[in-house]
Amino acid sequence: MSSARGAAIREFWNKYFVAAGTRVAPDNYRNMISDPGEVGCSGN
Repeated sequence: MSSARGAAIREFWNKYFVAAGTRVAPDNYRNMISDPGEVGCSGN
């Protein structure tokens, strides 16, 4: 994923959480998955 795309996704989620009345601490954001296609099992 490009850094520009990643930044746009992060901005979207930050705005989403603000609108929902909560927030994600920046150090916890990296644990969120923005694209399910990035998830896989390396052992298979």
